[in-house]
Amino acid sequence: MFWPYILPVQLTFVAFGCLFAAAIFFAPSFNKKRSHVVGWGLLMTVVGFVPSCMVVNSVLNHHRFGIFSYPDYASVKDHRVYRYLPTEAKDIAIEKYPQGFRARFRISKTSLNHWFDGHWDRKSKYSAVERQVIDDENGVDNEHFVGEYGDLGWSGPKDMIVYEGPRASNGAGFTLWFSESKGMAFQRGGYW
Repeated sequence: MFWPYILPVQLTFVAFGCLFAAAIFFAPSFNKKRSHVVGWGLLMTVVGFVPSCMVVNSVLNHHRFGIFSYPDYASVKDHRVYRYLPTEAKDIAIEKYPQGFRARFRISKTSLNHWFDGHWDRKSKYSAVERQVIDDENGVDNEHFVGEYGDLGWSGPKDMIVYEGPRASNGAGFTLWFSESKGMAFQRGGYW
């Protein structure tokens, strides 16, 4: 839940620490008493730390969150995302946000089923829910799909089936919609 704020706090802390140490070290060069520099430095740190964290966070978020494209699985370098993606995924589009992601990618049904079975084999002991039977006969309710992905402009075929992945007790996990006719999968993953 707080993971997006850890890196901005760390970077701000290091930056303030380096500036504070440099100001104390070079204070005599500017005819300033080190005790005065320490006092003013502490005051400026207390007042400026949170606003500085917010600035660093906004700069980082521009690079960490949003919509990204990758040619294949190996190009996705975010461990929060690639642990939920099939290794055979191609033409990947991912919308990342602090609590999870939404993805669209191409994959064959054989590759998807092989990956899905392996994922359940590895994660079933940690899952708070039982594995559901995949219903190949009934398509997905299109209104539900549009509710999930319509704001991204991603449209799905009528022949999609749903794969429910293992879920942790805190809700982390994924749901995947797959269209065999298009070889296209849509996924929503969450990590808290």
